[in-house]
Amino acid sequence: MSSADAHSYCKRVQMVFQDPFRSFNPRRRVGRTLAEGLMNFGVIASEVHARMLKMRLATNLRYRVRL
Repeated sequence: MSSADAHSYCKRVQMVFQDPFRSFNPRRRVGRTLAEGLMNFGVIASEVHARMLKMRLATNLRYRVRL
């Protein structure tokens, strides 16, 4: 990666530091939290469900999302 490419990349990407014990609400289901991220980027509900199903099958986790 050239210096110009690296500079351009750094402008678009930011590091996020999180405390893993505070990043998830224990009263909220993981599926809802993950779906919220997709919805924040404008993904429509039917696509959110399709992506969540794909993630569930890849990870062998149960999920239920109510949008």
